[in-house]
Amino acid sequence: MSLSPEAPAIRARLASEQIRALYHFTCIENLPGIAQAQAIWSKEELESAGRWPPPRPGGNTQSHVLDRSQGNWNKVSLLFSPHTPMAYNMKSEIHMCFFEVSVEVACWEGVNFSNSNAASQHHRRLRGVAGLDLVNFDLVRSAPQPLNFDWLHFSQAEVLVPRRVSLSAVNRVIFVSSASRKEALRLWGDNPLPRFEVETEPFESWPGNSFTGFSYISDAFLASSTSSTATNRFDRHHTSEIVAHVTVEALTGTTAVAQWEPAGIEERKEFRSTDHWDWTPKMSLGQLPNGRCFLELHLDDIRWMKIPFEVV
Repeated sequence: MSLSPEAPAIRARLASEQIRALYHFTCIENLPGIAQAQAIWSKEELESAGRWPPPRPGGNTQSHVLDRSQGNWNKVSLLFSPHTPMAYNMKSEIHMCFFEVSVEVACWEGVNFSNSNAASQHHRRLRGVAGLDLVNFDLVRSAPQPLNFDWLHFSQAEVLVPRRVSLSAVNRVIFVSSASRKEALRLWGDNPLPRFEVETEPFESWPGNSFTGFSYISDAFLASSTSSTATNRFDRHHTSEIVAHVTVEALTGTTAVAQWEPAGIEERKEFRSTDHWDWTPKMSLGQLPNGRCFLELHLDDIRWMKIPFEVV
């Protein structure tokens, strides 16, 4: 991607505003497509390649209509901060991750900067330093202010990149837990990948506060009933039962489901208080066939892990 003639001034302005990275959030169910493309594609690129919609497209029917009418369909949306109303509203609805992107992307030719959500009919956008002048960086850098209309509006300022963002411009992909990272690696497959790291701060309701405001699986592994050592291979001659060791950060009322396949057997648990929980769903080998099987772990209809294992 060629650089804007204003690239030096854009770099200097972002540095003065303490913007050290840009962010794109998505559901991890979309990771296989990103891995295959080795890029984050705009909706137009996905559509042209016959890949629209992805498994979990961002937005909804109304926002997609607005994206077309507002000229966003051929743009990849990046944010100046992970702490925005858009991300806050989605993190309890999807299994989310953040792509942390180099600020150098903001210096590319054709990039627009909007002062608020670019799907809004009331936003303004321009290129170059004039576009950055539209952005209220005080509110972008601010801790969330959910009762402040200006924060709700202007913290959603966007960086609109034409067509695609190559993974070569991605510093890292951030996950809320080890379980989330493991599931992402499973979905990513053998494709080249950027750094996958666990960090809760981008997911926190208030930066510096460990409370995320949503339930998630912290970690999970399988073991036999006679050992606490993690394994994904179970021999009928040495054990009769599989135990899943699951740690959950749960909000009050969260329902967890362990689904053993191909047996189609479920075990459910409701967490009655907001806390850190240890959960140990179990499965008899006698109810599973030989060969490849798997355990799916869900929290309130969101899949957090699919753990393959083998029975011999």
